[in-house]
Amino acid sequence: MSVPISPLLAPTTTTTTTTTTTHNDLSIYAFGDSQGEVLDYVFQNDDRYQTWSDPRVGWRSGWSARGLYLEANLQKILKPLSECTTTHALVFLTFGATDIDINLSYKRHQKQETVDLPSFLDQMTTNTYGLIQRLRRMNEDPAVGCEIHVW
Repeated sequence: MSVPISPLLAPTTTTTTTTTTTHNDLSIYAFGDSQGEVLDYVFQNDDRYQTWSDPRVGWRSGWSARGLYLEANLQKILKPLSECTTTHALVFLTFGATDIDINLSYKRHQKQETVDLPSFLDQMTTNTYGLIQRLRRMNEDPAVGCEIHVW
């Protein structure tokens, strides 16, 4: 059984009634914590994967979803995307492992804190959703030259 591939990831030229997309019309970005490292292997021979050409792009050990409320952290994502020169930017967000596997465990087991889990999870999801909303709004900005697709 074969799984259909997204037209944005397909390496060939495709034509539809509204747009033509070629291999060179797409840049692939990944931002998040170390669980995003798997994308380095998925796209290891793909020149569209921006981690290879832009040191600002990629996963960072310890980057947390709960830290996405800081404008400085958001700008580490928004700035490289605002400079994208292809027609489309495919953005993978891989946040959450640091929050759950490290921060939550540390608070519970090392600091012996009683963590309000619903609040902790709400901070993660609210901040990640806020980032997604900011990325979507970039599509409305005429100064941004590419269409951003968030996965």
